[in-house]
Amino acid sequence: MSLPAEISFETLTPEIVAKTIDHALLRPDMTIDEVVAGCKLCAEYQTASVCVKPCDVKIAAETLKGTGVDVGTVIGFPHGNTPANVKVFEALQALEDGAVELDMVLNIGHLKSGRLDKVLDEISQLTSAAKAKLSTCCVKVIFECSLLTDDEKIAACKLVEEAGADYVKTSTGFSTGGATVADLKLMRANTNPSTVHVKASGGIRTLDYLIECLQAGADRIGASATAAIVDDMRARKAACSSGRFMTNLRENLVDGNYYEGHQELRAIAIRLVKQKKHQRAIQLLYLGALELCQYNQWGSVADLAAFMINIYVEEKVPVTDESRERIYDIFEKLSQATEYYPRVYQAAIQWSIGAMGNKVGDTQLHHFIGCILRNKMRFQEAEQHFLVGTPESPAALGNMLFDWVERTGTADHGLFISRGVLKYLATGWYEAACLCWKAFIARFVQTHSNSVAERTGDRALPSNIGTIYYITGHELVNFVQLLLLTIERSDGSPSSDSARIFGQLRKQYEPRFGINAEVVHNLLDAVAEKYFGVVIQRQQSLFDIVNNLFAAPSHPAVTDASAEAMD
Repeated sequence: MSLPAEISFETLTPEIVAKTIDHALLRPDMTIDEVVAGCKLCAEYQTASVCVKPCDVKIAAETLKGTGVDVGTVIGFPHGNTPANVKVFEALQALEDGAVELDMVLNIGHLKSGRLDKVLDEISQLTSAAKAKLSTCCVKVIFECSLLTDDEKIAACKLVEEAGADYVKTSTGFSTGGATVADLKLMRANTNPSTVHVKASGGIRTLDYLIECLQAGADRIGASATAAIVDDMRARKAACSSGRFMTNLRENLVDGNYYEGHQELRAIAIRLVKQKKHQRAIQLLYLGALELCQYNQWGSVADLAAFMINIYVEEKVPVTDESRERIYDIFEKLSQATEYYPRVYQAAIQWSIGAMGNKVGDTQLHHFIGCILRNKMRFQEAEQHFLVGTPESPAALGNMLFDWVERTGTADHGLFISRGVLKYLATGWYEAACLCWKAFIARFVQTHSNSVAERTGDRALPSNIGTIYYITGHELVNFVQLLLLTIERSDGSPSSDSARIFGQLRKQYEPRFGINAEVVHNLLDAVAEKYFGVVIQRQQSLFDIVNNLFAAPSHPAVTDASAEAMD
């Protein structure tokens, strides 16, 4: 793959950049497994070649057979001090083992001593022998520029050209300095570009510096940071491409061409997925959905968001801050459209369940969705997410349950706090039940102080639920408080005083839940097992029981709006 006439970020592609790289695997302590992994990386990124130690040539050739990536090795490495005949032997053995490129270190001491005839002779011997064995063999001569004067570098360039070698190369990467732009320009200026090429090597770790080296005259780059360099190029190109498309999309939306913009974006995302450019597709769908939010195109937003989440599922994208934040950003805006947002959040939850390998998925995602739904007064939907959320969810649920009961005008607030506390208890999350209670009762005491007949305050024994109250006119509130206190004092034995008190509470209060009594009965069966050691034979799974919704209160004074919220 040839370089463009004008070298710049704009004229280069990730594929071109990869084909300039000789991926270096020359670290002295590198294991065979690391060499194989490095070769596979070369095949994946389609580099020009891999450059390995002579002892690793065979394994590299076997690993890269049929991949289109050449195998190179080093000769007289890293100091160049071995005799010419030894270098020739090394070269021929390397070619026998499967190498097709040879990076030879010239004799630096001879060069600096003015023994140019000796230097020319060894380069000529190796080049002639190598090309006699393999006519397509590529011979590169390493100078170690950091040890040479400019005059010595120029002299070396002339010797390489005269000897018929293919490349001049800046350094081994194992001396005091690496490739510099000044050296590359000097080497390019003092060799015939039609017969001798320039390779930059040593210290090239970034895309920007690689481009500088190419602009200075190199057409091969020795590097070990191949993945980082090529991935950076891909990311930047993707950003530029996305930027251009987003500009076009914005123009379409300003002109009112919402459908056209949506369909064009979708088509590009499909093409990117087919090309296995999944991250680009995800980013494009995310940015496009946010743009369409500004024009209230909620159907299109939901479609693009669902498409993005489907890519998450298909590509097994893990739950991370980045993947989660994209969903947050879209869902926060999409929640204005009640007919569309369930499709998105349900898909997001299913993705997180698969990605995390559990039954409920990502607790942070549940908490976020719960908060959004609570703010939209979708209390019943929000409740289900808070029940499996984060440690912040129980207090949020307690506050929401209080807002919910106040909105309905129901006489007994206990029905609502029971929704949260009993379900947390049934799943074994006692701490959450206490936090939910404390958030709810704090609001109740502040708002309905006339119903608080007694505060035990400092006279009470320390409790996980804080201050203990006696509430008049709200018998189910008292029941929830008594239940939490009884559990706190339980030792888990079915024959304990706590278990006996629990049984009395059930007998007294279960019937008072009216049409919800059966749901409460099942939840309290689960509580009996978890906290009092009572074994219950159940027809339903605990998961199904907890997910049963309470029906509307048995004696509510509700408006149509509140009745809808309870369904």
